[in-house]
Amino acid sequence: MPVRDSAFEIPVDTVITATGQKLDLTSLQGSSEVTLGRRNVIEVNKATLQGNIDWIFAGGDCVTGPATVVEAVAAGRRAARSIDLYLQDKEVIPQERAFNCSKGTLGDLETEEFEQKEKIPRTPVTTMIPEKRKHSFCEFEDVYSQDMALQEANRCLSCGCLDVFNCRLREYATEFKVNTDRLGTGKKTHAILEGHPYIVSDPNKCVLCGNCIRVCQEIMGIGALGFVGRGSETVVMPAMNNPLSKTICTSCAQCVEICPTGALTMKNYLAKPGPWRLEKVESVCPHCSIGCRLDLGVAGEQVVSITSSKKNSIGYQGDLCSKGSFDYSIIKGSRRLTKPLVNKKAFLKVWNGLRL
Repeated sequence: MPVRDSAFEIPVDTVITATGQKLDLTSLQGSSEVTLGRRNVIEVNKATLQGNIDWIFAGGDCVTGPATVVEAVAAGRRAARSIDLYLQDKEVIPQERAFNCSKGTLGDLETEEFEQKEKIPRTPVTTMIPEKRKHSFCEFEDVYSQDMALQEANRCLSCGCLDVFNCRLREYATEFKVNTDRLGTGKKTHAILEGHPYIVSDPNKCVLCGNCIRVCQEIMGIGALGFVGRGSETVVMPAMNNPLSKTICTSCAQCVEICPTGALTMKNYLAKPGPWRLEKVESVCPHCSIGCRLDLGVAGEQVVSITSSKKNSIGYQGDLCSKGSFDYSIIKGSRRLTKPLVNKKAFLKVWNGLRL
């Protein structure tokens, strides 16, 4: 039934139609190259977006029907990769998907895991009152201010694995096309150990390879770690279930570096720990005169991790002390020199270069 005064005109300069309701079939009438499916959308290989004819590629709403802009952009990326392979006269195959495993949805997790987390309610969005909204075409929801956006971002628990980009187990599982649906997965419920000032231990991700035990005992001569328990309940821990910080651990971080999974990771003191794709930057340890070479893991302008460089040929030949491994607060320290200074009449001034 028509609604009185519901039709109106608005003066505009440009109208962009982006309804995405259905495919315009006018240009495809009589085409022998393009095949349409039951929903009058173009039929393509869902993984490569290649059509029945080798040189035809399609993506977006004309393939999926009405969908989001994000899905259309993702389809464009997949199609571009496939077109590149085709133009190089290579086989058009789907991009290999990395192996991933998950503990499940939020509802599948034990509530005990979040007992120490403060429960912060979602930041409400200010909306336009209905009376004003009825007579306006403005956005009825205000956007978050910078402070509100930061407050909302801080609610995130950052539950992703910090070792996801360096996990060798994930690399091997991807290479050998491991399928967990075939054999299933065991459920571990070990507590995450954060008692050490620099190292986090998550026994749930441990594959009991023993690398950390061997490097601690055979290379470093410490022996702070060992196998505890038997069978499927075996975990890597210090003797008598003592915290790692209560042992003779020297915080050399060799166990963290040799761990092939995210079972042993370095504590991250950023507001959001990641995971991040890190850029390797070579540097030198500033804490003493030995001059051990370091590889800094950098994300943006933040130093996220420090590891020993393979180019080390002096000092301990790759073994860093606790300061070299973990104490990089000096990088953001207030006393760090970021610009060259010169002494002018007993005062340090910023040096702007030589005057000719």
